[in-house]
Amino acid sequence: GDEAGLDVTIFKNNGTPAEWAQGVTDAIAQNADSIDLLAGLDPAAISAQVRQATGQDISVVATHLYDVNQTIDPNITAATNIPYEQAGRLLADWVIVETGGDANVLVTTIDQVNSTVPMVAGIEDEFATYCGDGCTLTKIDSTIADLGKLQQQVQSALTSDPDINYVINLYDSAQAPQTEAAIKALGRNDLHIATFNGTPEIMKLIGPDSVIAVDVAENLDWIAYGAIDQHLRLASGAEPTTTPNIPLRVFDATNIQES
Repeated sequence: GDEAGLDVTIFKNNGTPAEWAQGVTDAIAQNADSIDLLAGLDPAAISAQVRQATGQDISVVATHLYDVNQTIDPNITAATNIPYEQAGRLLADWVIVETGGDANVLVTTIDQVNSTVPMVAGIEDEFATYCGDGCTLTKIDSTIADLGKLQQQVQSALTSDPDINYVINLYDSAQAPQTEAAIKALGRNDLHIATFNGTPEIMKLIGPDSVIAVDVAENLDWIAYGAIDQHLRLASGAEPTTTPNIPLRVFDATNIQES
């Protein structure tokens, strides 16, 4: 925003809808030109405030929430979309190759997050296309508030089905550390994790002997540029783009030094 000559205000919060609503209300009071609902902030949770903003000709953009093929909330102006379904396909492809098409996979999800739907769809379609009956998926869902219980959930799932031979964590920093702890607690040295997001702290854990084998990574700076690009389009009266072309890159032990 600074590079583009914009005055950007960050409304810090703890992730509750009440705080999100207050942030939008504050933006309206400060006569903002546009508002960005960043990183999983669902506009449906604050629909009244969003409608109030757009009713006063304030653009509202949801960034890092929807897949490029998802229908966005009708109350917002635009979205900076991410290729979540493609990320799911890449995770599935990795596991199919690593297991020789004989995957018994535990997938940890957070269904309350919009991006989970396209990611799981990508995983399931890829397995159906390239694995057929040769691959089995077991899903564990957690809410964000209950992620502290994930280690025990994973341990229970792995104990119940000792034939599970790979784990997919949809969100690396939220799920991979607990999953890694569960795998180590059970002494399952044969198990590895494939995950998504490219969070720097998790990327540092990838190596030849790591439990976390691969991270389908986003570029957070690129997402920020995509968001500002969308706001500038709206501010100039241009049509918002539906193809921001946010890239993904797969990192494993062979190329992690390039991250």
